[in-house]
Amino acid sequence: MSPRHLSALCALALAAPLITPVAFAQTAEDPNEGLKLTVDTAITNGYQVSWWGRSGRTYFLQRSEDLIGRWSYFPLIEIGKDAPLSYGFVNPSPLVFARVTYLDQILTDPYGTDSDSDGLSNQEEFWFKTELFSPDHDGDGVVDGLDAFPTDPERHLFEGTLSVTLTSPPDALALP
Repeated sequence: MSPRHLSALCALALAAPLITPVAFAQTAEDPNEGLKLTVDTAITNGYQVSWWGRSGRTYFLQRSEDLIGRWSYFPLIEIGKDAPLSYGFVNPSPLVFARVTYLDQILTDPYGTDSDSDGLSNQEEFWFKTELFSPDHDGDGVVDGLDAFPTDPERHLFEGTLSVTLTSPPDALALP
């Protein structure tokens, strides 16, 4: 699966403090499908991202605070239904950029699907903060699903002893 981004970054990556709320909804004909980042004045450091969700697409929302480092995913997957889509969030930094990545298909199980065939579901990619469309997030030559440290290119194998202590129920029986 090859993801695509909504058009040019100039319309997507807007510094949120410079944006004022917009009074109209997106349409399918808007540039960048009407992608907007607005300040939510009702919440401290609150923001709202909205865009037109086309039918037949699965959308993944990302953010960056500097446009230099990696983009991180919001734990959200939306299916387009030819209607506006939106997501509200709080960002600790006063500067935030947003973009939408999409697939030209509907995923029947969007969180359970492994979009990059690395052995991790999209939900697990959110948990581990790895890239949903790159099987080796840290570039160490080990696919994320087999990598004990998928975000650290210096380590990929677990070394040491793993122990598990049963605490519940109190009368749990430990098997050899």
